[in-house]
Amino acid sequence: MLKLEAHLPDGKSHTVEVQVQDEKAEILLDGRPLSVWFRKLNESRCVIDLQGQMVDVVVHRSGRRHTVILGGRTYRMELFDQRFGRAAEEDAGEGIQSVRAEMPGRVVRLLKGVGEQVRKNEGILVLEAMKMQNEVRSPRAGLISQVAVQEGESVPAGQLLFEVR
Repeated sequence: MLKLEAHLPDGKSHTVEVQVQDEKAEILLDGRPLSVWFRKLNESRCVIDLQGQMVDVVVHRSGRRHTVILGGRTYRMELFDQRFGRAAEEDAGEGIQSVRAEMPGRVVRLLKGVGEQVRKNEGILVLEAMKMQNEVRSPRAGLISQVAVQEGESVPAGQLLFEVR
């Protein structure tokens, strides 16, 4: 059984334990059991039977950060594997920090360029995805060492957007 901690942007955390067999997942969410039937459509999309209702689910992953679109609502979270703890996860400390697109979209505007100093959580570019504009922010303070996209460019999920040193 996989044991994870889900940290949501609103500060809430949840313990999630998942056991998958064929097209069924047994889940313990904060100790509450859930049984979910699902059909995987591709690497990032599946359909689940949630209490008798069929729900479309799309998951985009970038490191430990996940964007989950569940029934048309978007949730952002970070997952930590409890077996290894936070120290084993990516960290925004020393060296170069790469930032990748969490979902496919179009680069609407570049807010910073190569060689510019940035603060942690400062906006670097605006990415339009699913008719919503999202500001992609720096994971750390530092210097923009690379911008790998241009305004107007369409990018797939996982595409390198920029690097901060």
